[in-house]
Amino acid sequence: MVEVTGEDPVKYEKEWLPLVEKARKLQADSMVKEYMIPEDKLPGPERINVMNVPYEAGTMTEKELKITETPGYALVAQMGKGELTAKEVLIAFVKRATIAQQLLNCATEFMFEEALARAEELDSKFAETGKIVGPLHGLPLSVKEHLHIAGKVCCAAFVAWLNVVPDSDNVQLALLKKAGAIPFVRTNEPQSLMHADTNNNIWGMCKNGNNLNLSSGGSSGGEGALIGFRGSPMGIGTDIGGSIRFPAAFNGCYGFRPTATRVTMKGAELAGAGQITIRCSEGPLAQSVEDLALYMESMTAGEPWRYDADLPVMPWKSAAIPEKLKIAVLWDDGTVAPVAPVVRALKYAIDKLKGAGHEVVDFNDPPMLPEIAEAINFSFFADNGQADIEALAASGEPWLELTKFALSLAKPLTAAEQWELNDKRDKARSAWLDKMNDEGIDFILGPAYYSCSPPQGTNVYWFYTSMFNCLDMPSTVFPSGLRVDPKVDVMDGFKPRTEVEASNWTRYDPETCVDAPIALQLTGRRFFDEDVVEATRIVCASLK
Repeated sequence: MVEVTGEDPVKYEKEWLPLVEKARKLQADSMVKEYMIPEDKLPGPERINVMNVPYEAGTMTEKELKITETPGYALVAQMGKGELTAKEVLIAFVKRATIAQQLLNCATEFMFEEALARAEELDSKFAETGKIVGPLHGLPLSVKEHLHIAGKVCCAAFVAWLNVVPDSDNVQLALLKKAGAIPFVRTNEPQSLMHADTNNNIWGMCKNGNNLNLSSGGSSGGEGALIGFRGSPMGIGTDIGGSIRFPAAFNGCYGFRPTATRVTMKGAELAGAGQITIRCSEGPLAQSVEDLALYMESMTAGEPWRYDADLPVMPWKSAAIPEKLKIAVLWDDGTVAPVAPVVRALKYAIDKLKGAGHEVVDFNDPPMLPEIAEAINFSFFADNGQADIEALAASGEPWLELTKFALSLAKPLTAAEQWELNDKRDKARSAWLDKMNDEGIDFILGPAYYSCSPPQGTNVYWFYTSMFNCLDMPSTVFPSGLRVDPKVDVMDGFKPRTEVEASNWTRYDPETCVDAPIALQLTGRRFFDEDVVEATRIVCASLK
């Protein structure tokens, strides 16, 4: 356990605060002022759900509102028919993202001028040829801040890294740009990237538009908040313990954590490089499940294995799944059972799936959960947190409470101890695959989190997502279509089994969490990413 934080207020204020202020100024100056809502017309503090503000602000036309609520694949199709231009699509999303930024603090920097120039270039090419340049032609793209963009500061929310400027793009970003996507905004993330929430000493807290008192999730919280607000059609996030799936779940959008070595992480700024027991995965957040597939197909079509020696040669292929699925429901992770709204969403999904002709069974006796939890918690900071501690101490910046919590899990491991954890991880992967094969299970349905989004700064539980990082099983998160209703989602009859469960349950209160989206998670076999995304499309169609 880490006991010394390395905080140095004098060093921080004298040497580093000027760089922080410069980053904040860049954030503010990058916004298009004519698209901003005047301060006196912003909603007051009594309003906690701000999702309808774009309709009230008067800064967007009806056509622009419609564009921002159209899935990405449909926008590309319309641009391919000449019904929309890349420029008008971009401007629509910049306007809505500007509103999102004013309300939610989800962006770290807009890149409007570069994006506008690229949109105009694509429109010129289409006018000349009548053809789109690729499957993402003209589609605006948001990008999590710690992913490299050539020539731009990339700090991963560490103050001491505010002078890091990469000279090339993140590989996934480069491939998506080649496919026609237009990066237009960078998004907020937490200090250390190891929070299931989003707050830092540079840009501050990112909020949730469904309920401003609740967490936007983390670490891709800016992505989740922005896309959930319909301020971006598609974005790039990263996930080592739930960092794509929490934000998707909490903000009411879609997210996909691919099999780790199916995707490239080349060109990402983060502490602890070389930790490979629990691999980080880079993937999409989007407004539709079809856009998750579009992202993955477009990215893999660029053959990332030619640029990243860590990847197998695995093009995106057609899914091969039965018409009627056998889905097993993971009701409980054995430590913190889901609270009332999540139970309601699971029951709702089961009824809908059965009504659509799918077989639904319980996923009984999940194998090796204690060993999986041990591998996760100890491997994240097997260096005793030294990489993160050094990155924080370099500036002397204050440690946020969730950073302190994350690093409280730190424990120095010997090589023998790490090998033992790796062995447990590998045996758990085999045990889960054997169970699915033996019982004929196609996919696993369960909670994305034991609750809906909790209050800001309180989320310290991640096992429903992180177990699948350890197992390296691809997982999607998607909206159930339900929201927290204080009249329905009460905890009558719920009795905690342990102090840990009781403590986590206190973060759910139906009145506090009113209007929060309720999400679910679907998981499949390792490297069968296409099947998981297609099964998610089938499940979501059943829920409508």
